[in-house]
Amino acid sequence: LLRPVGYIWPTARSCYSVSKIITKLNSPTRSKAFINASRSKYNHFAYVQIDSSFTESIINSLKYINPNFEYNSTISPEENLIILFQNIKQISNSLLILDGVNDDNELRKYKVILEGLNWNVLITSRTIPDSYKENNITVNHLPEVQALDLFRANYGREDEVDENAVKRILLKINFHTKLIILLAKAAQNNPLLQLEELANKVYNEDYKDENVNIDITVDNEENSVFQFILLLFEPNELSDEQKLYLRYFTVLPNQEIPVEILVKLFEKDTKQGYFINTINKLTQKGWIEKNGTFYSIHPIVRLVIKNKISFSIDFFTPLILNSEYYLRNSTSYIENGIYLSYGESIVNFFSDDRYELGLVCNRISLIYMGLHDMPRSIMYCERAIKIFELYGNISEILAQAYGNLGVIHNINREFEKAEISLLKALEIQREILPETHHDIASTYSNLGGVYQGAARSSQNPEVAMRYYQASLDLYSNALSIQEKRLTNNGEKRDAHNLAIGYNNVAMIYDDLFRRYNNFSYEKMSIEYDKKSLNLLLDYFGEEYPLTARSFNNNGLTFLRGGQLDEAREYIEKGLQIRVKILPDNHPDIGNSFYNLARVMIEQGFDSKEKIKETLLSAIDIMQKLYDPNHPTLNAAQALLIEQG
Repeated sequence: LLRPVGYIWPTARSCYSVSKIITKLNSPTRSKAFINASRSKYNHFAYVQIDSSFTESIINSLKYINPNFEYNSTISPEENLIILFQNIKQISNSLLILDGVNDDNELRKYKVILEGLNWNVLITSRTIPDSYKENNITVNHLPEVQALDLFRANYGREDEVDENAVKRILLKINFHTKLIILLAKAAQNNPLLQLEELANKVYNEDYKDENVNIDITVDNEENSVFQFILLLFEPNELSDEQKLYLRYFTVLPNQEIPVEILVKLFEKDTKQGYFINTINKLTQKGWIEKNGTFYSIHPIVRLVIKNKISFSIDFFTPLILNSEYYLRNSTSYIENGIYLSYGESIVNFFSDDRYELGLVCNRISLIYMGLHDMPRSIMYCERAIKIFELYGNISEILAQAYGNLGVIHNINREFEKAEISLLKALEIQREILPETHHDIASTYSNLGGVYQGAARSSQNPEVAMRYYQASLDLYSNALSIQEKRLTNNGEKRDAHNLAIGYNNVAMIYDDLFRRYNNFSYEKMSIEYDKKSLNLLLDYFGEEYPLTARSFNNNGLTFLRGGQLDEAREYIEKGLQIRVKILPDNHPDIGNSFYNLARVMIEQGFDSKEKIKETLLSAIDIMQKLYDPNHPTLNAAQALLIEQG
């Protein structure tokens, strides 16, 4: 019965006492220190490791206290336990330690029996039990100092411990007590394994590496390091739904995740109550950690799940489709950023070429395009195309992916690559879509943008004119479709697209006016700008972002044509709308301030102080959004310097 006090080392997530509150135990180390410090307070203490059923573990450990106790197989284990407790409860001033009580239902069931023993009882558990909430002390992990001491104690080699390497190990394993012991013993038993190498293997979760996964002995049991790790958790006790949720957690980022995100990704808001019940059961059993309204799993739990639960991608189809849904329906860069990390984690976990993964890659590519991270945007777009092509060379989603890739290349000023991708998209679309489909109009428009970019880049006026003419022809093709769609459907989306189409044509004529100094081009540019603005006012009114942009574009056209009063009127109107409807520090507001300052400088009747104030408003916003070498920011700063 009597065990050396130093043997007691709670490795659990929670420590708490029943019958009498012993102390507030803040960590496993402190619980050990408490037992050592309290040794003189007790005449006896008993240690029981709960490694089978609750009753059998206690009976098998304590039956030798009273030689007169005999197990009676004709009655239940619970009745035998009551008889045993009646025989030993007269042993006064005793402490019973129950280590590893991870089933709160059993603890609740035997609460009265435990209290009838009239001993002090200390229980450790991986779970967060409800049975003794008032006496529950949560222990998340060892403090760093004690964790280093534990590693040194089990490392046992005479050479000096590389503390930086050990600290890297501790952070990666989140100070997991049992794993500290396993890894320290692995380093002890393998003299060729340096701690820096061990830290690198742990960082990459390469526990199967031959230098790490060696045989060690822990608590008189011999096994390999990796097998010891797998024995820490047993998923066979879990329901199919609980196993599914653990699979989902494993492919998500290794971080705390808000419950409102989890329920959307796991169940898409359809079974919230069921989700909460399942996640709470996993938390109570110690598989999932809870911090307020955030949930996470320990890296070791993640490792066990990967190796002990089937990981066919078929299990993950709902999670993949849910992530694509929220990526597709995010309405702001903030929402995009929230779901981006989850989508990336999912698609990067799998090397499979499943269609659903292609959908997620396609959405991620578009988000990175919006964030101006073109290398990542291209990477995910090309993976999406590779996947979609496996399911056939002709499909609407494949055409969209090629179209997206063309737009990305155009932003990178890779005009030949952009042309190839967009022509491929157009070829597919013409084969499978009606001739007035909005995707065909969009591809015509994007091709027009490629040729417009090529024209602007060309130093040869004749070559540039050919590109401009090709661009104008393609924009006109897009306009023809958009005008037909608006006439036939009268939908706001068609009005929005047509307004953009008019604006694209206006930009072509504005380019031609500035390059060839032909005022007939300026007249055409103003005409199409006004058509765009009037359409937007008719369908959306003033308080609409595209309307504000159209006011701004009209103003810039007037500015380049020297019509400064009209330029100021339109730019100020656009600024007024943007300030009213857009968030503070939106880049469009900064650009409007900058354009207004340009007009004020050209007009020459505003005070320098007013001009500087306007430029400072622009610069203040741009500095929060752009890198220091952004051309528009630099131009605004240069104008400010000119004002003295």
